[in-house]
Amino acid sequence: MPAPFSKLTILELGFGAGLNFLRTWELFEKNLGGEGGLLEFISCEKTPLDKNQIQDALSPFPELKNYLKKLLNHYPIFIPNTSNHYFLPLIPGRVHLHCLWGDPIKTLKNLETQADAVFFNPPFSRERDFELVRGFLKNSNPGGVKSKIPVWFQSAVFSPLCPTGQGPLSCLSREGRDDKQSRVSDDFVSPLAGETGTKVHLSDREGGIKSIAIIGAGIAGCSMAYVLAHLGCSVTMFDPLGIAQAASGNPYGLIRPNLTVDNNSSDQFISQGAYLAINTIQDLMSQGLDLDILFDQVIQEVPELRLKKRFKDLIKNKHSAVAQISEDQYQIKPAALISPIKFCEALINSAQTISEKLGTKFNLIKQRVEKLEYKNNLWNDHFNIMIITAGSEAQRLFPEDNLNLKNSPGQISLIPVDPGRNSESFKIKIPLCYEGYCFPVINHIQLLGATYRATQNLEVSTQDHEENLNYLAKVNPVLADQLRHSEIKSGRVSVRTSSPDHLPLVGSLIPEKIFKTNYSRLAYGDQYAKYPEPKDWPGLFLSTGHGSKGLSTSLISAWTIASQIFNLTLPVPVHIYSAVHPARFWVRELKRG
Repeated sequence: MPAPFSKLTILELGFGAGLNFLRTWELFEKNLGGEGGLLEFISCEKTPLDKNQIQDALSPFPELKNYLKKLLNHYPIFIPNTSNHYFLPLIPGRVHLHCLWGDPIKTLKNLETQADAVFFNPPFSRERDFELVRGFLKNSNPGGVKSKIPVWFQSAVFSPLCPTGQGPLSCLSREGRDDKQSRVSDDFVSPLAGETGTKVHLSDREGGIKSIAIIGAGIAGCSMAYVLAHLGCSVTMFDPLGIAQAASGNPYGLIRPNLTVDNNSSDQFISQGAYLAINTIQDLMSQGLDLDILFDQVIQEVPELRLKKRFKDLIKNKHSAVAQISEDQYQIKPAALISPIKFCEALINSAQTISEKLGTKFNLIKQRVEKLEYKNNLWNDHFNIMIITAGSEAQRLFPEDNLNLKNSPGQISLIPVDPGRNSESFKIKIPLCYEGYCFPVINHIQLLGATYRATQNLEVSTQDHEENLNYLAKVNPVLADQLRHSEIKSGRVSVRTSSPDHLPLVGSLIPEKIFKTNYSRLAYGDQYAKYPEPKDWPGLFLSTGHGSKGLSTSLISAWTIASQIFNLTLPVPVHIYSAVHPARFWVRELKRG
């Protein structure tokens, strides 16, 4: 990959049917070809169209069909009455789309980026749109913006497509296409082709290609390797056991959105991460890698009254991901039941393939990193960046810092079933989630999970099998009774690392003593003092504490860290990043006094 690696970031008000984005993508590919470059396109939309509406609206543009197909395969679900930031790496490291669905006043407030261009689309743009973007630029965090390229405004990047009074769908005609294409070519293509005196510039990514070490080869580590390899980094992974051999080594795992009562930070982070993970899995499958989605939906038991109200509100608002089956059961789609081991292997295979294509290095070393040393701007003499994804290793390497991580062993039950004696097992056609979970029969085995142990005993126990069966008995006593009489019950115990608020630790690691000293006045309620910039360890990051949700949260965490390393647009809202940052517990501790 050529260095310096450059990017172009465009902010748009009004995604509509996506024609501006698709035309920009088309011209970006045509004019940069095989050269290195990243297109970041950020688009706000208060009332997004659905897939069918977009498909119909863009039918007059057959030359965009390949781009449109890719967009629709990743197109996010809009949750009514919420504001969400969906990150779509349509071509990882090459074309990234950020969909800010909902009220732009809220979504722009929580956006961390710096745009090289702002697209307004008259006659739909109004004076308040200009003020909205100006307000975003004024309120954006200067400390999070490293690029020196100024933002420019162009109120007529595209000529008006629709006569006054017509809606956006009615004007997407072949005649409109030709006019828009010429306008985009004049204002966008020339600068990409390298002509001077233009308004759009490619801002250089800082530092060029990085040499990065990743400690841990579980789901979080493999996700990190996949992302960084696609961004042109040389990656070295360290794990004494190899790929997906510890907590990530269960035979099957479930990815699903997390729908809670109050749509809190955990809900949003896990749900956005689940959609990103499912899209990535589909991309890996399209590459012919050995990975399958065994089931693409789940049934969720919802006995709690407040949570039941949330689900009923989603049904009332015609949320396309949720359908009611019975009084206490709801179907959620999309979801994915997969093999975590195959997922990790596919991520690594993709990382190796792109590394060969880009001429960068990728290594997996089966050994433990005994200690970390930082000198001469390098970690352990070789690496610009060090990322720790194994929770136990983070605690071992930084014993003086209270990372608020807890190691909890848990057991799944693998119960052989027979069609003659376990007829109830074969009635489970979709993964069932409750206090635990029960998967359909796969290869004559029914999987139940999972317990949480207070002790660090890693032996499979009869007591834990009973606990898994007791969870199941609350929602399906007949099936639980049949499985109790199975002659053989095997299982697997693994250690999951989690945090007190059940969100992972994602971001740069700051020494605890220095942080608490610099921010000590928070203990006196002084939130408005002029605090210094946080002094983190240079180039040291964490992506750990994913608990039982690692399949859903690891990829979005990896892209979040990559955005900090390379000054990319943050793939989650700023308040969500604050909710997962490793220093959040220290902030709360200081505020409590």
